[in-house]
Amino acid sequence: KSGSQPVSSSSSAAIEIFSRRYELKKLSPVLFILITLAALFFAYKYFEKNDAPPGNTVQFQIYPPAGMKMVNSMPTISPDGNMLAYAAADSSGKTMIWLRPIGSVKARPLEGTDNAGHPFWSYDGKQLGFFADGKLLKLNLLTGLKKVICDASSGWRGVWGRDDQIIFIPEFFAPIYKVNAGGGTVSQATFLDNSLGEEHHLPMQFMPDNEHFLFTSMSRNKGQSYLYIGSINDKKRKQIIKGDNITAFFIKPDYLLFNQNRTLFVQEFDPDNFELKGEPRIVLNDVSDFDARDNLLLATNSSTQSLSEVGYYDRSGKLLNKINDLGLIVEISLSPDQKRFAYHRVSAVDEDFPNQDIWIYDMQRNFSERFTSTSASDMSPVWSPDGNKIVYSSSPDSVYNIYEKNFETNSKPRLIFENNFTVKAPVDWSSDGKYILVGALPSVTGSGDIWVLPVSGDEKPFPYLNTDFNEIPGGFSHDGKNVLYSSDETGRSEVYIQSFPKPSEKVVVSTDGGMWPEWRRDGKEIYYISADKFLTAVSYKPGSPPEIGTPEKLFKVEGIRFFNMYREIDNGRRFIINEISSGYNITSLLAVLNWKSMFEENKE
Repeated sequence: KSGSQPVSSSSSAAIEIFSRRYELKKLSPVLFILITLAALFFAYKYFEKNDAPPGNTVQFQIYPPAGMKMVNSMPTISPDGNMLAYAAADSSGKTMIWLRPIGSVKARPLEGTDNAGHPFWSYDGKQLGFFADGKLLKLNLLTGLKKVICDASSGWRGVWGRDDQIIFIPEFFAPIYKVNAGGGTVSQATFLDNSLGEEHHLPMQFMPDNEHFLFTSMSRNKGQSYLYIGSINDKKRKQIIKGDNITAFFIKPDYLLFNQNRTLFVQEFDPDNFELKGEPRIVLNDVSDFDARDNLLLATNSSTQSLSEVGYYDRSGKLLNKINDLGLIVEISLSPDQKRFAYHRVSAVDEDFPNQDIWIYDMQRNFSERFTSTSASDMSPVWSPDGNKIVYSSSPDSVYNIYEKNFETNSKPRLIFENNFTVKAPVDWSSDGKYILVGALPSVTGSGDIWVLPVSGDEKPFPYLNTDFNEIPGGFSHDGKNVLYSSDETGRSEVYIQSFPKPSEKVVVSTDGGMWPEWRRDGKEIYYISADKFLTAVSYKPGSPPEIGTPEKLFKVEGIRFFNMYREIDNGRRFIINEISSGYNITSLLAVLNWKSMFEENKE
């Protein structure tokens, strides 16, 4: 039984009338279902009218198809309020997009949506956008025609405007981007604010003028997340509400419906000046997520926390062992003896907004201990070759700088690389101990670059690859003569090798898209994640140029959204894989028709 109940709302009148008149429970199951569906359809059509009498709501539960579970995002309501779209997975983990009419108990899967998630409707309800296999796609619901719009390595949410402009999140730690639904150039629509510790933005909805849109900023600093109005045409934004994990929708003519601290509120809102008016009123309690249109409200109290699934796999993809209860973690870094790994912990299980720190996991004792404990966000740990210390990225101020900390008791972190770059993340430490490879984002509008941090001597940090494209470092070769990385210089991400310290002899490693590359410990193999999400192995022999083998797909992985989220063990015989999965597991939804009466009748 759902814990989300309307405040001062009437019972489902139409269903009660049918029930009393026909004593439904005494009828045959088939007749019971037919009459119940007729009652729901009658009630929906009745309350759909603009002159629906106040005080009358129809509320009922919606369940996933038998044997399925709703995953990765809240079901989304079509623009006319008559249809739901959601991602659902079967017992094997296969995910598809499903459609369900509100007036029916049956849902149907959409062909061509394998591995898809986070569906969103076109403005006219004739098409669906969704994310699958590292792409943003669209599906015409009338013709069944599917088309790739652009790359989106781990897209989360999209919104489709009236002029076919789509705003969306392409990956982890990202602002909002925009692209035409017909394809074309992808460009930024919002920019992360370092002073607020912003790590990503989530688009919610276009406003009626189709220029402005609602979006939420998520910050690494507790208490510094906000709901904003942004513009598709410029960088300006206006703060609407301060609070963590806000979901919000504008409801015509002048309401803002928003969720804060598991309570759903409504407040008057001026859509021209983007200003709240009056006081907020409670609509529902114990709500973790919701979607709404003029006459239909969907709400769930299921947990929506993202969690990591960390496991040991053999080369065939067989799960050998699983590490439970690490919460949500990102990068992992193996110690030189491969007995421990350091990891960036974002949150523990059942912890909504903790401090981000580096922890150490002992793989022999199955035990974790904290390595950093500052109030700043600490991430991207990398072990020194001798195993005596770790370098990592930390943001006590508005940008991430690089620190070093050894394992001695009461050791204090030491700042070793500081400048005004937005992000500087260590990725690898050369085997001779002389250099640290760094992924850098020079500014909020810049592309990713690769820098090198000398560890000793008077040599200063220097750029290794500094171009207009996004380069993501993978690591130094075993002999220190080459650097492995990925770049989108061809229009999609591919894996490359270049000589070090001067990049000159460039060799292509991947043949059909690839990112997040890693070296095998002995340098005889390269690994990367293919465009279709397979952990892929390529043999490597040093030389000038080096000899690259044919890519071999080992097994499929999901949820790898950042560098250093997998590691090889025992020279490629085993792997540690960290896959981030949404905590969504919706067992039922509360649907409320004519939901506005729940607060309009209680305005006083």
